[in-house]
Amino acid sequence: MAEGAGTSDTRGHKLRRPKRVALSVALLVPLALVSGLAAYRPVYNHYRSSISRCMEWGNAWRISDAHLNRLLDAREAGQGGAQPPASTQKILDRIRLQEGRDRKQAMQTGAFGQDGCTARQMPSHRHRMADTLSGLTAKSERAIVDLHKLDSRLPPRADDLDRLRAIMPGMAEFAEDSKALVGRNNADRLTLVEDLKVAENQTDPYNARTLEETLYRDADRLVRAGNNRKGIDCTQQSCLALTFDDGPDTKLTNQILDDLIDSQSPATFFPIGQKVGPRTTRILERMTQKGYPVGNHTWSHQDLPDIMARHQEELQIAQSGQVIRNAAKRAVTMVRPPHGRVDEASRSYIGNHLGAAIASYNADSYDWARGASPGSITGKIKAELQPGSIVLMHDIQPHTAQALPGLLDDLRRKGYRPVTIPELTGEYPRAGAVYISRTNILRP
Repeated sequence: MAEGAGTSDTRGHKLRRPKRVALSVALLVPLALVSGLAAYRPVYNHYRSSISRCMEWGNAWRISDAHLNRLLDAREAGQGGAQPPASTQKILDRIRLQEGRDRKQAMQTGAFGQDGCTARQMPSHRHRMADTLSGLTAKSERAIVDLHKLDSRLPPRADDLDRLRAIMPGMAEFAEDSKALVGRNNADRLTLVEDLKVAENQTDPYNARTLEETLYRDADRLVRAGNNRKGIDCTQQSCLALTFDDGPDTKLTNQILDDLIDSQSPATFFPIGQKVGPRTTRILERMTQKGYPVGNHTWSHQDLPDIMARHQEELQIAQSGQVIRNAAKRAVTMVRPPHGRVDEASRSYIGNHLGAAIASYNADSYDWARGASPGSITGKIKAELQPGSIVLMHDIQPHTAQALPGLLDDLRRKGYRPVTIPELTGEYPRAGAVYISRTNILRP
């Protein structure tokens, strides 16, 4: 009897053992998955950020170097065919020599090869490439500053007065719009208004540069006054600028705008000119009424270098901007280049003829990619994001609209504050400047 009982207990014990093993496996597998995902996230973030940084600084150096070369060529040519003075030529020779050395170093990074920053290589190598290109961009920008110091020795250029005229309408509207935020009698606003009156009567190109610099200083102070009223200080806060391209879409753009308004999240929109019509005009007007800046994403989403090569800048950029301006009831002060492609010809045209800045970006949601989902969009933004980022999104993608409410919640939990691009930089958009992030601005 006792033996039988013992045998039965042993048999029961043997039967229960697989259940215990199965239960242990059922508990351990989810824990292993969670641990694996927790370990995977930093690795993925490091990988994604290495690609985005490499692309950001490769693009920045390329744009800056092209601008530096154009300025060098113009100054080496002299005025009216006359050779520059010996002292000036010595400065130009020094800058030209250093540019050649820096160009060689940039090419050696491998960022401009067939695959460039997306080639199969260690993230640490891509970060080193980005660091090198960041340093070379800084050197190029310092050389551009040195060249502009020579401008005081030169007579005014023909486009100085045209550029002054081009920036004034946007500044006048900015001064008017600022009344509601800073007050009608705000000193910074009144100074800008008075200096605009002086500029309106300006016909002498010799004073155009000085007046342009004065107006920008006035407008910058007004931007910062508005930031102070809103409690924005992007030197201390983790600010970011959300941007939306390719709209307007009658359904999705309204949905995205509703979510942004409901969550009190500023953003900047860059519509395509040919999409602006009777059914979408009201959307753009509503954006500006609610304080959302509206830029220009060309007439039909053509790359800027291709537009300039085909001499279609009047239709694709200028007329598109006018159509958008008429719908939004505000001057267009920023152009977003399709696919992020900018060359020196398009930069010069946008700055000198339209008085607008170029709004690029350094964090891509990849919401345009095949297989994109709300989860992938959020994951890529969070992986590439850093304080001061300008984020690329599209208000024509259903999964972008689906992702936005949760993304805004996630960003705020992580301490990020959405702002507009001028609020991010603390300055009025400069004609011909390229805004890539708060700390990566290429000056004209």
